[in-house]
Amino acid sequence: TMYDASKPMSCITIKKQRADIEQVISMSRSHPRPRLEPDDGRMIVRTLAVSLAPGDVRVLRGHLFFQDPPSFPYIPGGDMCGEVVEVHAGEERFKVGDVVMVLFEEAPRNALAEFVKVKCNLA
Repeated sequence: TMYDASKPMSCITIKKQRADIEQVISMSRSHPRPRLEPDDGRMIVRTLAVSLAPGDVRVLRGHLFFQDPPSFPYIPGGDMCGEVVEVHAGEERFKVGDVVMVLFEEAPRNALAEFVKVKCNLA
């Protein structure tokens, strides 16, 4: 089936920063899916697995040593693997159906979602 950015997706969201993760984490089943912009060097990946490292837990708890605080609510998680469901026009290395491993960009965010928009050069 083709990727449909107009449909909602499931994801984990963080509402605010607190030491007690259980009090701020929630599951959303109606979050907007990511959309590609023309020639932005990105692709949409359907998440198959996410790696949560100690750094991810520090971010969830608000211990941000090397990055700016997130805007709330946000989707946590950084490194992930998944199946490419859409690529930007002109992409030559990846095609729909490829399975890729992706590193996070500036901060470990957005991987705990059904679909993630990622930079092709980080896959």
